[in-house]
Amino acid sequence: MDVNNRFLNVAHSLKVPVIQGDASVLATLESANVAEAEALLAVTSDDVANLEIALTAKGLAPKLPVIVRNQDPQFAPLAQQVFDFEAVLSPAELAAPSFAAAALGGRVLGNGMTADSLWVALATIITPGHPFCGRRVKEAAMTADFVPLYLETRCQTIHGWDLLEVSLDAGDVLYLTVPATHLEQLWRVNPAPLAMQLNY
Repeated sequence: MDVNNRFLNVAHSLKVPVIQGDASVLATLESANVAEAEALLAVTSDDVANLEIALTAKGLAPKLPVIVRNQDPQFAPLAQQVFDFEAVLSPAELAAPSFAAAALGGRVLGNGMTADSLWVALATIITPGHPFCGRRVKEAAMTADFVPLYLETRCQTIHGWDLLEVSLDAGDVLYLTVPATHLEQLWRVNPAPLAMQLNY
């Protein structure tokens, strides 16, 4: 609890209710009416505190969806499974695909979780050496398991079903969404696992 938190004044000015106290204490969560909450986010910078908050909340409201922040990408799936949290997210794991995409020539537009999978929306420039150069969008999408959104060529922007039959040329910009686990397939013909490339 930080009584000098820089966001407190903003919260007060917007008339957002603020409860100051240790969120791992049952009485604090009860005063926040956590049993009636839609969900709980335990996202402090302290992993142990996040776990304590989440477990206390689950003790109070067992069916409450709980999202927990944890720095250790190896611990996250284990904690999610053992404690039955809705999700345990690691900032490093969430950021890694974005850094990889940027490093490999893509422009990240955003990302999101769907059915426990992180998806990344990005734009990739088709270069002469790109593994998809000269291939139809449909063929490239099936090979790399991505969903094409639209294509910008030198002359036009192509959307809809027509997009699937277009052949990708150097200089085209393909906008797509892809599971983060398949991100490296957008730039490599024989990709190494992304985790090995990032060494986090």
